[in-house]
Amino acid sequence: MIKKILSSALLLALALGTNAQQTFKIQGTQSKGVTTTKYLIYLADEDLNYPKSANDSIIVRKGKIEYSTTINQPLQAIIQKTDANGNPTQTFVQTFFIPGATMTLQATPEQLKIGGALFYQQSQQLKDTMKPASEAIQTAYDRYRSISMDKTIQNRDSALENAARAVTEKQNAFMHTVQDYYAAHKSDEGCVVSLVQTLRDEKYYEGADPSVKNGQFKTYLEKYVSQQQKARAEREAREKAAQEAASKTATGQMFTDFQAEYNGKTYKLSDYVGRGKYVLVDFWASWCGPCKAEIPNLIKVYNQYKGDKFEVLGVATWDEPKATLKAIEQMQIPYPQILNAQRAGSDAYGITGIPEIILFGPDGTILKRNLRGEQIEATIKELLK
Repeated sequence: MIKKILSSALLLALALGTNAQQTFKIQGTQSKGVTTTKYLIYLADEDLNYPKSANDSIIVRKGKIEYSTTINQPLQAIIQKTDANGNPTQTFVQTFFIPGATMTLQATPEQLKIGGALFYQQSQQLKDTMKPASEAIQTAYDRYRSISMDKTIQNRDSALENAARAVTEKQNAFMHTVQDYYAAHKSDEGCVVSLVQTLRDEKYYEGADPSVKNGQFKTYLEKYVSQQQKARAEREAREKAAQEAASKTATGQMFTDFQAEYNGKTYKLSDYVGRGKYVLVDFWASWCGPCKAEIPNLIKVYNQYKGDKFEVLGVATWDEPKATLKAIEQMQIPYPQILNAQRAGSDAYGITGIPEIILFGPDGTILKRNLRGEQIEATIKELLK
């Protein structure tokens, strides 16, 4: 790694706890077929969060992409391509604006490619190294999904098992590629920062060369790692709580009540469960594809068996009421709903993924959990025959 000699003035500035402002530049070109006239820039704040709208933009003039600003520390940034009318597209790149650095940006119809200063070269080299292994994972996963959705395949269970094994093998190969590359590039800022950020794993920070850990990305790396550690601790706490809740609400246990507030009213699970009916409760969300796939099954059993002995209830989980109501209207869902439950129901039942469809007995006993597809009608038919 190239070592920089700090001037006495910069050393003094660092000693005083301040960094000198330096110019950061972008110089780029567009390949044939690219009609973009503007690129949007999103700069993360001190908490590493991106704004909802762009902080700045780059106007393309005579086919050239040119931009400059003065900054005193590396800033996490996103550069997003727009279409010919200036509307945001799905093509973007996440990077850093670095004091004193010049970034080159090459725009093609398919991607934005970054080069220029040493950091960007190192980062791009890492991406190029990981790309084949990453694409192999995607190909294996696409194969798994294709088999899982094709019910006509013979020996489907065996094919799914082999496809899942192939995904795991490609994932392991990817990690071996990363580990080998990292072992040889621990002193490359572009490698270390990109791995910490992309894989969200602080071990790439902890094992990095001191020149990286104490270099210009020191503040960013320490903050990012601290946030990841906090997020992991929170996730582990949620998982532990979910396991405990799931144990308390396993098959054979009495139902656990919860409530949600919506439009000035309080709605409880006990408004429906434990009142003398079998109740099929669907924890779902408007944005959840698998949830929507189960709804026709629920509508079918509701229309066929609703009455004094049976009810269906939807619980809008991790969803905004406006979106839930729109989905209810679009899918013409006839059974009642508890809106705006957010995490109340999922926390009570240890639910970490949706849909979760639970069948409660007339007295509120949990009879079955995680019902899906044809199981739903078969189970209700057997109970009510």
